[in-house]
Amino acid sequence: MATLLNTEDFQKVAQKSMGHAEYVYYSSAAEDEFTVAENQATFKNWRFRPRILVDVSNVDTSTTILGFPTAYPLFLSASALSGLAHPEAELALARATKAVGVPQMVPTVSSRTHEEIASARPEGHIQFFQLYVNRDHEVTKSLVKKVEALGYQAIFLTVDTPFLGRRESDLRNTFGSGNGVIRSLGTLSDPSLTWDFVDWLMSITTLPIVLKGVQRGDDSQTAARHGVAGILVSNHGGRQLDGARASLDVLEEVIDSLGPQTKMEVYLDGGIRRGSDIVKALALGARAVGVTRPVIYGLAGYGEEGAKAVLSLLHEETKLCMALCGAPDVGRITRDLIVRKPTGNPTG
Repeated sequence: MATLLNTEDFQKVAQKSMGHAEYVYYSSAAEDEFTVAENQATFKNWRFRPRILVDVSNVDTSTTILGFPTAYPLFLSASALSGLAHPEAELALARATKAVGVPQMVPTVSSRTHEEIASARPEGHIQFFQLYVNRDHEVTKSLVKKVEALGYQAIFLTVDTPFLGRRESDLRNTFGSGNGVIRSLGTLSDPSLTWDFVDWLMSITTLPIVLKGVQRGDDSQTAARHGVAGILVSNHGGRQLDGARASLDVLEEVIDSLGPQTKMEVYLDGGIRRGSDIVKALALGARAVGVTRPVIYGLAGYGEEGAKAVLSLLHEETKLCMALCGAPDVGRITRDLIVRKPTGNPTG
């Protein structure tokens, strides 16, 4: 493996090693791709306020997600069809996430069957399941019952896809049918979903439910009233509504809306490229973050070892950032560690 110092280096390798159409599928976003760019850029709007003279000789990055242990506050968020990046697909991602000690979210639209992924699950590994809802809810019920029986440990219900966003770069490409990957996923969207469906889903499974795709504070309050275990603040990596706010901006509103007494866990995905991004998200109130594209790029370039290398890199960056901020454990990553960039700063 070449000397790769950051996640951008892995993306450059992936761009060279993948087919053009496959790379565009992963890297593209909706329409003018404004929101996907904002997801990353918004992290630069915050500056650290590090504490000094704190003993950081031993930095503990461990925490829990839905009560499950994780080596650092990160999980692999779902990506459809990871076999486009590497033949081992979700199996390689399972081994990589287990090796680093973080949970894996398995997608509804996986390259390997859900049974195959479960049967190859490394011992003790935490796997969540990302759920798209079929328009026939009996089909969804059957799927939920299946993944529960297969040992998946939570359901992340995607709630931001009543219809799929117009991902123009992907639509220019062809996969088999000539319609582009995104069109082949269109039948998975159910535009009739309401909060009643959330109640119904909770009634048919004992698994904790997390709503994936929350973008408003008032919706987070409604989610709390319905008793879900958590919410994932996300704009689908900028792949749905172009012009939606960056996830980090939404996170601040969500945390303020819920208040300090909430028992519902809040996560964020979108734009995480550095360990310092993870620390900023936690300082604003996230319990953990989801990462997808950088790990897929590692998988594309170097298979399981590449995915593991990206996850390990983000872990080490997080640990170093915590130490330099004077936060020896995740409980010390508090809101006072960051401040907004002064307006008019010409250096960005």
